[in-house]
Amino acid sequence: CDRCSPSYFYNTRSEKCVHCEDAVVEYNGAPTAVGKGIDCTSTSSVHSRVLESLEIYPGYYRFTQESTNVYQCPVPNNCIGGNSSGMDLCLIGAGGPLCAVCQEGLYLRQATMMCELCEVANRTGWLG
Repeated sequence: CDRCSPSYFYNTRSEKCVHCEDAVVEYNGAPTAVGKGIDCTSTSSVHSRVLESLEIYPGYYRFTQESTNVYQCPVPNNCIGGNSSGMDLCLIGAGGPLCAVCQEGLYLRQATMMCELCEVANRTGWLG
């Protein structure tokens, strides 16, 4: 197993060390930033700095563990981050691509920019 320097992660597909800043971050399908959204400096373990287990910051999303493409979430509070991918990066009650869809029985409350229970809105008469 190759050891990568700090601020690098091991890409198991290319079998090379890749600088964190070389990972692509996209918003609305267009590259907007490079290296943001991924934390590969949070651990000293070489095994934790492999592509599949990189930490994704809250507000960001990646579709698969093997992807170096990270996307900024359109509803940032629904993306909780973590060292996984897909729906595992979504707040409970949020789902779909980029955690942008509220599950049945929930709605996107504009005031919090999070999926919340419809019954709370119905009880209080507040939808904002």
